[in-house]
Amino acid sequence: MKKILKNTVLALSLASLSLVACDIDPTQPLRDIIREDLGYLPVVAGWSLRTPAAAELRPGANATLDLRFWSEGEIDRIRLFVTVNGSETMVEEKAYSPAYSEITRTDSLLFSYTVPQTAAVGSPIIFRSEVINRDLPDFPVGRSLTFTLQE
Repeated sequence: MKKILKNTVLALSLASLSLVACDIDPTQPLRDIIREDLGYLPVVAGWSLRTPAAAELRPGANATLDLRFWSEGEIDRIRLFVTVNGSETMVEEKAYSPAYSEITRTDSLLFSYTVPQTAAVGSPIIFRSEVINRDLPDFPVGRSLTFTLQE
């Protein structure tokens, strides 16, 4: 009987502590992360090399890249970055222009890029796209493609 009473008192004490803990206001760090929804991030549905075939990507080649994306929020701009010989450069930045496809249910954008003649054969070339929404400029969404330059 004494053991049952002791366990009951212990259980009630723990239950009352948990109820009291729930009544405490949120701490400042918690308040800092609780805020209004700022908007929607864009979604990159596809990012591919259209031409030439990956086996034909060599210095001097003209590459066409196909970006498929969508967003519930308002898209502001799209960027293309290319890394050649270990150095990344923003090659192009385009303002958003609607190009919605009923078939894929995405917007599409084609980028053209000429691989520099100075690019080292056998080295990687990285194409990176970024889609940026108007309300969330600090949170771009991107995808990367990496290929090895052929001879």
